[in-house]
Amino acid sequence: MLGAMPFTVAVLSAILVYTWFLDHRLPRNVVNVTIAVVAALGVWHSRRAREWGLDRRAFLPALRLAALFTIPGVLAILLAGVWLGTIHDRRDFLGSLGWLVIWGGAQQWLLQTLVL
Repeated sequence: MLGAMPFTVAVLSAILVYTWFLDHRLPRNVVNVTIAVVAALGVWHSRRAREWGLDRRAFLPALRLAALFTIPGVLAILLAGVWLGTIHDRRDFLGSLGWLVIWGGAQQWLLQTLVL
């Protein structure tokens, strides 16, 4: 069976080619093609390996552990922002947050299934 290494190399290559060569030379929407290629490689690997990197039983314990570090970190950053006067109102805070959650989740999925 084909291991994860060819997929990892292909994902890394797609990201590096976009970052080093295409980002500043082509229209901004080329990043969508790169994202689609990386996502397709991740899905292809997960289908072949029958491993999607998600386990319902592990979710709550992992969430609790992550919250132990994330909540104090977020509070510290917010307090520093208030203290320095650098917190600004965002018009579409929830919309931006939603896309960031999707983007971060996709990165973690690829890291868990391909890289690690």
